[in-house]
Amino acid sequence: MDGRGEQHPLTLRVMQLAKPTFSSKYPVMYDDEGTHLTNSILHPGCPRLFSQTIVTEELQLPSSQGKVFLGESFSAFINVCNDSREVVTNVAIRVEIQTENSRHVIQTNPDKLHAVKLEPDQTVEGTIRHDLRDLGEHSLICAVSYTLLTGDRRSFRKSFNFDVNQPLDVTPHSSTIKDKVVLEIQIKNLMPYPVHFQSIKFSPNSAFTMIDCNICKGKDNKMRSIFHGFPVVDTNECRSYLFILHPAEGQFVAFRQTSSVGKLDLMWRSTMGEFGHLQTSQLSRQIPPIQDIEIYVKNIPSKVFIGDSFEVVCDIVNFREMKSDIRLDFDIEQGDKTGLILIGTATRSIGSVPPLQSMQARFQFTATKMGILSCQGFTLYDVGRTRSFPVFELFQVRSITFSIVIIAVDSQDQ
Repeated sequence: MDGRGEQHPLTLRVMQLAKPTFSSKYPVMYDDEGTHLTNSILHPGCPRLFSQTIVTEELQLPSSQGKVFLGESFSAFINVCNDSREVVTNVAIRVEIQTENSRHVIQTNPDKLHAVKLEPDQTVEGTIRHDLRDLGEHSLICAVSYTLLTGDRRSFRKSFNFDVNQPLDVTPHSSTIKDKVVLEIQIKNLMPYPVHFQSIKFSPNSAFTMIDCNICKGKDNKMRSIFHGFPVVDTNECRSYLFILHPAEGQFVAFRQTSSVGKLDLMWRSTMGEFGHLQTSQLSRQIPPIQDIEIYVKNIPSKVFIGDSFEVVCDIVNFREMKSDIRLDFDIEQGDKTGLILIGTATRSIGSVPPLQSMQARFQFTATKMGILSCQGFTLYDVGRTRSFPVFELFQVRSITFSIVIIAVDSQDQ
């Protein structure tokens, strides 16, 4: 009977398909002295019942409609039975899934959900499968049409509602340190069963290059995930993944101005091997304040020796939409305090830098102290606008002394 009270000879049944799970039993607790007595009296020849694990080898069917999660597949079994004593012909079943913003027609095998003739007590049945890409309430709508022996074409439809839940909680945390972004992504399993992360890939935007910090070399010199040996992520368990982002070649301005850093692609397998795939939207970061003119170190030695000169290569970036004439000043007194002396003139004209572009500059320094030295005392000037932009710390470098090795020579060997 449809919504208008009209009686139909066909009956529609829909059942959600779900794989079974492993049943669980809490182990029988016993002490070592009573082990032989317990095994011989209660369950002789069946030591598995005394295993210290909760999961058993038995399969358990779901007792209710299972939860459906974003990124997984929804499967259902559809059955249409002729419960009357009449013969109907040209039976066709149309299946679609509707959300608040979309409508998807499920493409099925025509031979499965279609029958030329349906005798009494005969059925037409089949399964449908749909990959879930939206959260919230979904409606599975099944429309059945058929023809009576009188030639009348009749139809009816039914809807079945189900909710699609969030499987994982993805939370990004970022910190911008000069020309580097440290991105930490926390992934929490919100599903009521453990899963195995089959693949986790981060795809940065074109303004960034990426270093994956989640891979290390094992004892056999093979690259593996840092979570190797911990394949299962339990319910409410959270894992952190770390990525280092640097500006791509020629993309430093976009690197400083872009808040979207990229997307995360996740693939997982659940308890019985069900596949899930999810891709996040653009992950964002908080952009630090940008000055009109900034200077960044592009190349610097990892360590220097006291008294030796070393070269530092820098990029001076103009973030304005018009060219700027730039001058750079160095405070000699500040350099004496920090232990880094600039070789050459303290005031230098960099020249005219085009809008939203950079110009390379090279500087020679000498270290006068030992330890971690901080380069301070630089100030950038926009000559045309008479504005100054102090540089609080340009770089840090480790300064060491020369090692003198004295070799003793025995006089008898001479």
